[in-house]
Amino acid sequence: MAKSTILLRQKLAETILNGTAVHTWLPNSQMYLGLWKVMPVLDDASDGQEHTGAGGYARVTVKNKWTQDASVLPIVRYSLDTEINFESNSSGWNGNNTKAPVVGVGFFDALTGGNCLMFAELDPLREIYPSQEMTININGMSVDFTVA
Repeated sequence: MAKSTILLRQKLAETILNGTAVHTWLPNSQMYLGLWKVMPVLDDASDGQEHTGAGGYARVTVKNKWTQDASVLPIVRYSLDTEINFESNSSGWNGNNTKAPVVGVGFFDALTGGNCLMFAELDPLREIYPSQEMTININGMSVDFTVA
């Protein structure tokens, strides 16, 4: 299950309750998907370790790549409607020709740096070898928004 960070919850509350414009905290209205090699545990995701730019790794934009599944209401579910690919070159994401673990995904507000807004574990975990592409297929990922 995906977990929102404290930052996302605070910004959504400011938007709903105080009328703070989304573009003030989500620059360019973009969202990027990144891959964790160590899952965050803390609510601000500061203890997670994302893969770095080694071996051709880069976050992927995921704006406008989702379709709502109204069949599960009152859960608001969005499913991936476009295949997403993360490329790896011959040195691999570790930069030393070894396989790289992928334990989860993070939704970020910037292509590099920035803030993690949501994160979730992958099940099953994946290992990406040098020159192997990691693909998330259509309907291979869903995000549920629920009230606890």
